Amino acid sequence: LTGLAYTAAQPFVVETGRAGATVLIVGDSFTADPLPPYFAPFAGRVAWVHQDKCRFDWRIVERLKPDYVLILPAEREAVCDGSRPEGFPATPR
Repeated sequence: LTGLAYTAAQPFVVETGRAGATVLIVGDSFTADPLPPYFAPFAGRVAWVHQDKCRFDWRIVERLKPDYVLILPAEREAVCDGSRPEGFPATPR
């Protein structure tokens, strides 16, 4: 995935060659290797982006138009200081 900003790890997408949903995983180094293969048998595309302390380039959502977005940081710094991820849309009232 070219043209996206990142600091920790390059975002990537896996095209499975099958019809199916697009899954976007917003994770960290603990999720980059094991989770895309887990979802690949059930999806047409699986993308991964590093959550970088609750910040990531939201253009990946616009570009991929995922059917499912999984926010799965596993690292000890996965907290967002009690707030929503940076750039996350506000909760509807």
